[in-house]
Amino acid sequence: MTLASDNPRARILATGGRGLGATELVAALLAQDSPAAAMAAARRLGKRLGAGPSRRTESFEAALFHALEDADGVLDLGPPLGAPRRPSRKARDTALRPTRAGLPLLDAGALARLAAAFELARRYAAFREELVAMHAGPPCAADEVAAAALAQISPKHRAAAKEWLGFVPVSRHGAVGALVVVGHGHRYGVSCDRQTLAARILATRPSAILLAHNHPSGALRASAADRSLTREIESLALSLGLDWLGHWIVAGHRSRQVP
Repeated sequence: MTLASDNPRARILATGGRGLGATELVAALLAQDSPAAAMAAARRLGKRLGAGPSRRTESFEAALFHALEDADGVLDLGPPLGAPRRPSRKARDTALRPTRAGLPLLDAGALARLAAAFELARRYAAFREELVAMHAGPPCAADEVAAAALAQISPKHRAAAKEWLGFVPVSRHGAVGALVVVGHGHRYGVSCDRQTLAARILATRPSAILLAHNHPSGALRASAADRSLTREIESLALSLGLDWLGHWIVAGHRSRQVP
């Protein structure tokens, strides 16, 4: 007999995920024959992530999050951690039985897995915030120029309901110009012809530029398209001999540089 205290899924459903360790949360996500098997598989994952010299003193949670960062969010865990349990047809039918509202009815195991996934995601988000702050480093001259350029983005543009893309030029004498908007989009995206953007940049005859766009949703996380645009425009700026002050996302009074 497995006590509720030994069953991560039962504990999540009873008390929520915040009181559980990362090993227990991962165990709740794994499809194994028993809670004990799931915990054993989660501990094997911890040993696998902690095998490197730089990971020996880290907790399972820290090792897992560092591994996610190193792999850009996609972990290659190698051989399976254990044989997953194949649900019976009855269990599959029960888990997907439609409700009166026409939506699938999730069983307790599925609800526990969702709760574990959300709790791990919450902790990972907090970990990334601390990581970004830790790696920010002390301010330098370029940071001060970038801050002055960001100050040129008005509250109206920061609070815009639709996305825009623009840049702030800095002259050879160090004067920071006004925001130049080169593209307008919708709530969840903006597109801009690269030749038009390059022509508008050259027309201001800058010595440095800061690229910027807004996120009406308020989220500052960069998308794959944001990172691709950053690499493209940074390459263009450097080929023209311009100082690159970064690509920044703004949302209200907050801002973050695209990595």
